[in-house]
Amino acid sequence: MRTQEISSASGLSRLTPHPSIRPSYWNVRVRCAADTDKKAAVKDRKANQKDPGLGAKAVWVGAEQFGNLVGMFKGQEQAKNKPRQLSKLSREEVLAEIKRDYESNYFVNGTGDMNAYEEDCLFTDPFSGFKGTQRFKKNVGNFGNFLEDVQLDVLDFREVEDGLCTRWRFGATLKFPWRPRLAAAGRTTHFFSPDTNRVREHREEWDTEVGRVLQQLLKPGKQKKK
Repeated sequence: MRTQEISSASGLSRLTPHPSIRPSYWNVRVRCAADTDKKAAVKDRKANQKDPGLGAKAVWVGAEQFGNLVGMFKGQEQAKNKPRQLSKLSREEVLAEIKRDYESNYFVNGTGDMNAYEEDCLFTDPFSGFKGTQRFKKNVGNFGNFLEDVQLDVLDFREVEDGLCTRWRFGATLKFPWRPRLAAAGRTTHFFSPDTNRVREHREEWDTEVGRVLQQLLKPGKQKKK
């Protein structure tokens, strides 16, 4: 069999089949190796997104309901579900709208316009999933009532084929008597509708384990100076 010598960076050489006579299974093996690497990467990512369990989900759902109750007692006026006339936006317009929402800390206080979203957009995170921008705004706005010293850093704002992927780091102090400090890092993928270019799915994933985030709620933080 003819061979072709390939020099390595270390000065050593190895023998590989000449391209003209490589067996047909060579490319198959290469593809299989690439597929294995992709599957391993997906497996690692899923491992970091462990199911938080029924207990953690129950805590989160309870927090949502408690936030709604507090909002009612404070007399906060909730946004009405008035359907908007949603026309198709250009990709540039959608990206600009999302950027403005991030600049207003929309997923911390719910004050963003969210004009780039479909009304029935699907929102998912490690705890739950639901549809509707109005519910998202209400939940986030109520939760924002318990936060202060909020810091949100957008580390990456990158277009992908079917939408936008962002990476972020978040920190805030909760207005509880023991003032726990809540901190997490993660990413959000905004999937665009092929019909309107608006966001049809808002998928939030955390790099920080959910259990560790919940443990932060029990840890006393720095007391506020009087």
